Amino acid sequence: MNKLLSLKQYLQLTRNIIKKFAPRYSNDITYRMLYDEDFVSNIVTLMILADLSWDKNHHKKCSLKSYRNQKAIWAMLDYIKKQVKQPYLQSLNITHIDHKNINPLDEIIKQDLLKYIINIMQQSINNNKITQRDINMIKMYYLDECTLKQIGNKYSISIEGVRQNIKRNIKKLRYIIGD
Repeated sequence: MNKLLSLKQYLQLTRNIIKKFAPRYSNDITYRMLYDEDFVSNIVTLMILADLSWDKNHHKKCSLKSYRNQKAIWAMLDYIKKQVKQPYLQSLNITHIDHKNINPLDEIIKQDLLKYIINIMQQSINNNKITQRDINMIKMYYLDECTLKQIGNKYSISIEGVRQNIKRNIKKLRYIIGD
């Protein structure tokens, strides 16, 4: 069994994880999470359970830290669903949700994440890590939902060339972000 931390250490760890991961979704939600005592308590409980259930031999692909983070992120996403999506959907007076269609709030969250990624891409351009052309291809593919063929026609390269370019530059961005 893993050594458990003190309650104070779990609280600090929880706040640090919320501060690190919640802003990816919204600064407003970060504030709400940090000051929602029930939510913080739930995360602390998950951290303790993660420490108790984590087994180095069983969880070979991840460290205890990443296992804790994973549990906390799942709880944050659940919190977002309960605190943000449900009231939003109720305000729209939606009685039946067609899961085949795209959820409007999922689109908002997706757009916020894409804005964050675009900001990282702009910083990469400033540091000469990636070109504006590469950024435009990624934007066209993910934001404008253009096909590889449409992008290839615009830049006079093959579909395979576009695919490889996007894949290569996504790897670069992941490296820059630290994923």
